[in-house]
Amino acid sequence: MYYCIANPVSRSGNTGAEARKLHAVLDAQHLPSTICYTKGPGDASRIAGRIAAEAAKKKEIADIVVFGGDGTVNEVVSGIEDFSYVRLGIVPVGSGNDLARGLNLPKDNYRLFARIAEGTVQRTVDLGHIHYNRIAGKAARSYKGEIRDDIYFINGSGMGFDAAVCEEVNATAAKGVMNRVGIGRLSYGMIALKQLLGVRKTSCDLVTDDGREFHFEKIFLVCAMNHSHQGGGYCFAPDADASDGLMNVTVVGDLPKMKALMCFPKAAKGKLYGEKGITHFTCRKMTVKTGRPLWIQTDGEVQMQTDSATFEMIPQKIRLIV
Repeated sequence: MYYCIANPVSRSGNTGAEARKLHAVLDAQHLPSTICYTKGPGDASRIAGRIAAEAAKKKEIADIVVFGGDGTVNEVVSGIEDFSYVRLGIVPVGSGNDLARGLNLPKDNYRLFARIAEGTVQRTVDLGHIHYNRIAGKAARSYKGEIRDDIYFINGSGMGFDAAVCEEVNATAAKGVMNRVGIGRLSYGMIALKQLLGVRKTSCDLVTDDGREFHFEKIFLVCAMNHSHQGGGYCFAPDADASDGLMNVTVVGDLPKMKALMCFPKAAKGKLYGEKGITHFTCRKMTVKTGRPLWIQTDGEVQMQTDSATFEMIPQKIRLIV
């Protein structure tokens, strides 16, 4: 059974139409499907959780196809406790769609629909998990759900500058308008520049599960990537492998603001590695402690600030049909 979870306000508002197109493709092949529309924050999690629980109870495979941006996909995976009887399809109709870049999904939705209808499991990917060791600071302005100690990401996560950008973008009314007219990425760029000019850097200590320790007097951000891109097309981890059980960590250290600004085009081309002030490594698990509370974003979603968190990759957790 195919369950299409659609966020009708994603991008230009045509998500429902795209979900109906896939429904027609599946129906033509006599494959049963239903469309589940989300109405507000948390709906995708609740819907996916019910579907996964029912599939586990019946011991039957449920194919959940997510229509929306990276945030909607994040909601879906965050709502599923047991992935044993779930396969995930993704139709990227958001503003950033970084997960689609990492997965190299077809840009033509009909080609993508054909692959989903075929139902062949082409890959199994890791799932990122973050535990808030201490909840400190403020709650995100746009976050309406319950504050959780444990959150997940399928694409990537960041602590610091990039998460502050996401927090402000998500709280800005203009984001929805820009998404509907197809220029959602512009909102990220404008707010990123504003945040860069006013950023307050802080100290940071990282400890990995294999005993490596890193100390930074000042950082812009720490990002932990499962796939290659985040922030609407910026390649922070060009060598990321979403099935190796490891996260690709990039730390942007104490750079002058103008030098940090010059890093944007380099990041867009995946050329950050080797730049002075940029540290990168891989690990399965790490604990991050910062000198003051910072925002954390998971697939572009932000709930709370913290000054201590543990990041971990859960290997081979999610089966994909795209």
